[in-house]
Amino acid sequence: MDTSRAVFRAVAACITLAVVALAGVPPAEAQKVDVRFRLDWFPKGIHALFYTAKAKGFYDEQNLNVTIVQGDGSGNTIKLVGSGEFDFGFADGPTGLVGRSRGVPVVAIGAVHQKNPQGIASLKEFGITKPKDLEGKVFGIQPQSSTYPFWLAFSQMNGIDRTKIREIATPGEVPLFILEKRVQASVLLYDNELITIESKLSGPGSANFMLGDEHGFKAYGHSLFTNEKTVKERPDVVRRFVTATKKGMQYAMDNQKEAIDILLKQFRDLDRTIVERHLSYGAKALFTSPDTEKNGLLWMSAERWELAQRVLVEHKVAAEPVDIAKFFTTEFLK
Repeated sequence: MDTSRAVFRAVAACITLAVVALAGVPPAEAQKVDVRFRLDWFPKGIHALFYTAKAKGFYDEQNLNVTIVQGDGSGNTIKLVGSGEFDFGFADGPTGLVGRSRGVPVVAIGAVHQKNPQGIASLKEFGITKPKDLEGKVFGIQPQSSTYPFWLAFSQMNGIDRTKIREIATPGEVPLFILEKRVQASVLLYDNELITIESKLSGPGSANFMLGDEHGFKAYGHSLFTNEKTVKERPDVVRRFVTATKKGMQYAMDNQKEAIDILLKQFRDLDRTIVERHLSYGAKALFTSPDTEKNGLLWMSAERWELAQRVLVEHKVAAEPVDIAKFFTTEFLK
């Protein structure tokens, strides 16, 4: 009997010590998790947000072992996140909506771009200053990119007759197609490829650009995505990922030179001047809004997603309306 009591006391003591040892350990540190995070494209200035989060140990703080993988277009990133091949993705918001309307079970968990930066770029010599000027021109498209759904919506809402335009595929770097005059116009991101083009010309304002936001296309830009299964089965992992990414985003915005240093340490072929301008413009004009000032970075509203969806459905870019309440969540931003 005494032996049994001694064994019981010993076991109880071990359990007590274990509980005490774990009592101060937050859930984020309770279990190490491998996470695969796919980008929309190969590294640009905006991607410094994520590489900074990794290099500064913000993912490690949340006990996440994050592998960042380069992408080849938002469309493919949405598909691969929806299928579960990747846990998280960074992709164009409207492209995510289009994917969801076609049955891809992605969920938006944070909007990096509070304003969509897509628009139509061209060299000044072609005189393209309004949407209808595109008719009769050679236009570059990338069907797998986020720019394609934007182009379909932009052309329809601005009354452009696409039968009067010669559309050709522009694989690889779109700025080269414009600079070498292989196309006369194409969709670009204001905080990305447009900067590349202007840097090869005579600086800001040296190319024509029609911002979609000023021509009826009101939507979030690039956002963070996961899938329904991950939200349902691993909400703690989602929260930890969003928390670390948000911290990295703020740090990169506040310490832009260091963030670019981190990016260039891994990708030495990038042009420092260009990626610095990528990040600087995003931090200045795209990453924040009245909503983020009130609720924090990455915030989203049902109203803005609904507005984007109306445009996409009205112009037959999205197959059908989706339940916006299921397409996005702010649960992990609070």
